[in-house]
Amino acid sequence: MMDEKQTLSIYDIYSNFFGARTVIAPEYILVTLLIAFIIYKSRTVQTGFWAWVVPKHIYTHSSTLLDVKLFFIGKFLSLFGVVNKVIMTTFTASLISGLFNGDLTSNAFTNPLIIAGIIFIGSDFIAYWVHRIYHDSKLLWPIHSVHHSAEVLTPATTYRQHPFAIPVSYTHLRA
Repeated sequence: MMDEKQTLSIYDIYSNFFGARTVIAPEYILVTLLIAFIIYKSRTVQTGFWAWVVPKHIYTHSSTLLDVKLFFIGKFLSLFGVVNKVIMTTFTASLISGLFNGDLTSNAFTNPLIIAGIIFIGSDFIAYWVHRIYHDSKLLWPIHSVHHSAEVLTPATTYRQHPFAIPVSYTHLRA
């Protein structure tokens, strides 16, 4: 029998697919719709609000449908968070521990704000170079090119990743 920490609840599944860490979280969509409505009202638009904010030709486009499929494939693959929780946590802990010679208790740089800053700057630096490597590598470009192949842009386009990119892309782990 699995203990409570190992069970996967409906909340966990919902959070993985539509939680606050995703661009398509319901709260973000609602705020975006509110802003869009204010813009819509401030302009003279000849169509209704929903036709203006969700154009049929964009949301029924084959590129959008591919984005939605890739979103669900990517979220399904990362549902259990194995890559993020095991690899990145271990890597980050090891890196930070190495910076402080393994003795976090006696160093002046144990301030959580300093550690957070190091992680933020370090992760941004790594994400930039991983993205550059994707563009420059003849081996990785075919996998990464899926990310740049959208014909129309929607919120789901953020998740346009080849499934093989998920385990190796640091930028995907942050998203």
